[in-house]
Amino acid sequence: MPKRYIDENHLRLGDIVELDEPVAKQRNAVQEIVSYAIKKGSIQSIKDPVSWQREQRNATNPWEIIETEI
Repeated sequence: MPKRYIDENHLRLGDIVELDEPVAKQRNAVQEIVSYAIKKGSIQSIKDPVSWQREQRNATNPWEIIETEI
């Protein structure tokens, strides 16, 4: 862990920290995208939700679908 992060967060030896996992971030991103799609009503246009979700999990930028819609 970089010293700068330790100093900025006033961490000491023995402190317990939680680190975001990339998989958890993507899972949360997919959930946000689905929520957004449900609100817009466009979720019905997804023919195969399982395949769509897999594509979103594997995407380098899962937010791209929202950024292009806005």
